Amino acid sequence: MKLKISLFLFVLIFNNNAYAQKPETETKPNQTIIEDAVDAIGEEADFNFDTQFEALAAYAKRPLNLNQATVFDFKAFGLLNPIQIQQLIDYRKTNGDLISIYELQSIESFDERTIETILPYISIGNELIGSDDLKTRFTKGESAIYTRFRRVLEAQKGYDKETNNGYLGD
Repeated sequence: MKLKISLFLFVLIFNNNAYAQKPETETKPNQTIIEDAVDAIGEEADFNFDTQFEALAAYAKRPLNLNQATVFDFKAFGLLNPIQIQQLIDYRKTNGDLISIYELQSIESFDERTIETILPYISIGNELIGSDDLKTRFTKGESAIYTRFRRVLEAQKGYDKETNNGYLGD
């Protein structure tokens, strides 16, 4: 009977829910977006799907700033074709920085479908970076700790210049 009571108290006291990483919510799966982009570009032979998946995951966390991106950044982004990239850069040169994402509608090659596709991965740079309070940063932020440890189990022996006891070959 004492064992049952102690087991019950143990479970009651140490009943903590473990929260794992929650999957990111996306409006459209990355795979469909990538397949549409490959179909539009037509370069499936030289296309690396794994790299593009990783890039989209990175852009979902830290969106591409359309006002500061260069031609190289847009090409690395992978969801815009060269015509769209050139028209967006020309629009920025003519009208200045974008004020709202809705301005993309005024660029000729950006249709509604394209804008919906890239919307989760872009920003215009007006967002306040670091505006969250400290508690939100610790609870919902991302962090990684990299450590390295080395332990020598025995004294290392090697080439000794004084005694010339190096490897002589076969």
